[in-house]
Amino acid sequence: MDWNEIVLKVDNVIAEAAIGILSENGIEGLVIEDESILDDLSRDRNRWDYADESLISFEKGKTVLKGYAGQDRELDLLMSDLRGSLETAIERMGQGKFELKAEPLKNRDWNTEWKKYFKPIKIGKEIIIKPSWESLDEGNPIFSEDSIVIELDPGLAFGTGTHETTRMCLEFIEKHIEKGMKAYDIGCGSGILALAAAKLGASEVLGIDMDGDAVKAAKENVKKNNEEETCIIKQGDLLKDLNEPADLVIANIIFDVVLSLLETAAPFVKKKGLFIVSGILEEKTEEMTNAVDESENFDLIEKKTENGWTAMVLKRRD
Repeated sequence: MDWNEIVLKVDNVIAEAAIGILSENGIEGLVIEDESILDDLSRDRNRWDYADESLISFEKGKTVLKGYAGQDRELDLLMSDLRGSLETAIERMGQGKFELKAEPLKNRDWNTEWKKYFKPIKIGKEIIIKPSWESLDEGNPIFSEDSIVIELDPGLAFGTGTHETTRMCLEFIEKHIEKGMKAYDIGCGSGILALAAAKLGASEVLGIDMDGDAVKAAKENVKKNNEEETCIIKQGDLLKDLNEPADLVIANIIFDVVLSLLETAAPFVKKKGLFIVSGILEEKTEEMTNAVDESENFDLIEKKTENGWTAMVLKRRD
């Protein structure tokens, strides 16, 4: 079936009435967008670092309602009914304004439509990230006999290689890893960084994540890439399941956690071992650099910034 998307923007004072009107008129799949989450964010200003700009700029005092109506319904009649009911509600309440519009949505096979947006991508010198439904051959310009191919399907877990934080980590892993290294991926998400370490020569890799969905996805990706003997994925709380130091530790997570790991992760990085960190907003780079300088455990040996994000390579002091 083809659908029309109904978009209704109202003053907050009539939002509840508007939701009822849409429901009474058979509008399906209702989505409510309002500023309520800003109240939660305002209680902890540090969380503004991780809020989407569209949320922060949300128009105060307004609620946006989105829903769907089949194109088998007479659209002009539906819109007229909605406007009439809204105007009646506003007259009854003595306040409020609204904006109403409808846009047609083409019928598509949504189970496969999204796949066209994911193509093989090359990162660093030889790493290629590809979804399972795409093939690589000698005619592909990004492919060579030296390519390190990681097969990864987009899913619930963070990390498909397209985000700057992930890409910079992959580039640093490729540059600094040595064969036979033992590696930890803290907050492994999809397992992409753990898999890269394994395919680039690490002899033992452990990926840890607190999120059950991420662990499930990462395990599936490890199996898909035939790295089950080298790469182990566990559900756990960051460092609690580690019992000995590794040559390489990777943490692509939020700034606050990365900052705390400067002290807590040190026992799990071998002397002269490497600690690759990412997820640092560019405006936090100076703070992170200063923290490393003041640290008793690490020296900064390399850093990179792309599109507002920074990644660093730290070396454990002898």
